[in-house]
Amino acid sequence: MTKRKNHSAEFKARVALDAICEELTLAELAKKYGVHSGQISTWKRTALDNMASAFTRRGQCALLTLVRSNVYYHPKGESAENLRFMGLIDKQFLQTLWYGGPKCWAGGQHSGS
Repeated sequence: MTKRKNHSAEFKARVALDAICEELTLAELAKKYGVHSGQISTWKRTALDNMASAFTRRGQCALLTLVRSNVYYHPKGESAENLRFMGLIDKQFLQTLWYGGPKCWAGGQHSGS
């Protein structure tokens, strides 16, 4: 009794793509790859049925291994007040580089800025 062959997904995709291109007949493909022609037809049909999913947002995210919510997320940006505070911190830090971060923060807290 012969053992059943397990083919990789890459192998199945290569055979199905060759079958879709139709440069060789199913019999020629079966001989070339050592697979039954009925199996090649099944892989071709499966590939054609699932090909449309690669063009949907869900399919594209799955191919790229992205979470779909990340595709729809648009950051709001910083508020004007927060940008003003960051500017003050940068200005203080650049004027007194030897203070370091904690001392700059403490100085800004007590200066009333």
